[in-house]
Amino acid sequence: LGLTIVRWIVQEHGGEISVESSPENGTTVKFWLPEYNLPAT
Repeated sequence: LGLTIVRWIVQEHGGEISVESSPENGTTVKFWLPEYNLPAT
């Protein structure tokens, strides 16, 4: 359930998520979010 929620949040913010798994290295979860430049106030 936890990764399902993470996936939804990442996708709602325009990002991507990937999961890689191998017996030698275990599981790696990576996510990318777009960079936003907010105007200076």
